[in-house]
Order: sequence, then C-alpha cells, then structure tokens
Amino acid sequence: GIMGGSHCNENGGIVVLAAELTSTLTPAPAPAPVFANLTALLSLAGPFKTFLSLLEASNLLTVLQAQANNTQQGITIFAPSDTAFSSLPKKLLANLTADEKKELLLAHCISQFYTLTDFQDFNNPANTMATGSNGGKYNLNITGDGGAAGAVTVSS
Repeated sequence: GIMGGSHCNENGGIVVLAAELTSTLTPAPAPAPVFANLTALLSLAGPFKTFLSLLEASNLLTVLQAQANNTQQGITIFAPSDTAFSSLPKKLLANLTADEKKELLLAHCISQFYTLTDFQDFNNPANTMATGSNGGKYNLNITGDGGAAGAVTVSS
C-alpha cells in the first residue's frame, strides 16, 4: 500500500499548477502546452527531481505522458517537491517495493486535467490513478477557497 501522506507535509506542486500540498496553490506562469512534455514540465517547474527520477525508474513516465497527450481527459499531477521528499525518513522510499512506489506515484495523479478554477467548486473525492492491492482507490479531497486567487487545499 501507500505510505499515508507524510510526504505531503512540505511544499509540493502540480505539473500544470505550482502547489503547496497542505496549503495554497498558485497558478503557473503559462498555460499547459498542446503537447505536454512531463519531463520538461517537472524539470522547469521544480524542484521535482526526486519525483521525476521515481517516475523514470518505475517506467510510469510513459504511462502518464500517454494520459496527458493521447486522451481527451488529460491529467493533473500533484508533484511533491524535493523538499517534501527530503522530510521523509531516509529509508522510507528505499524500503518500498517497486509496486508500492508505483502506487505512491499514481496517488499523486488524477486522470483528468483540471484548472485552478475547476478546483474552486470541486465534487470530492478525486479518484487518483492508484489502486491498492485490494483493488481499492486512493482519493484526494480538494477544497477551493472561493477567492479570486484560485487557491485550493489538497488532502488525502
């Protein structure tokens, strides 16, 4: 299974949105390109080096890239920052199996593209792309502040 959200305690982010997972999200400086290159987005919007390296090592980058570019739904990714990963106990990620790492990564992905405006009146919970070993879904709750800034709070 997924380790219970402790990785979300520091600054995190979204591929198309810059984010702080336990606080407020702010808009990215530019809209998502027609072809979303997730490696480039995570590299430029970061620091998301740890998240990106885990995606590459797990072979999920291809899956997420296809979801972003080859489907009508698109994708929203809540990418924890390197700071968020550094706050985890040193051996936590090392002790996860390959399947557990995939579930952890997929728990940060929603197989639908959403803007900050969409999150202002969001119908929770958001089903992530992660499914547990028992077939259950991992969900996120997203709450908009209703303000002009378009801030949202994400929790598991």
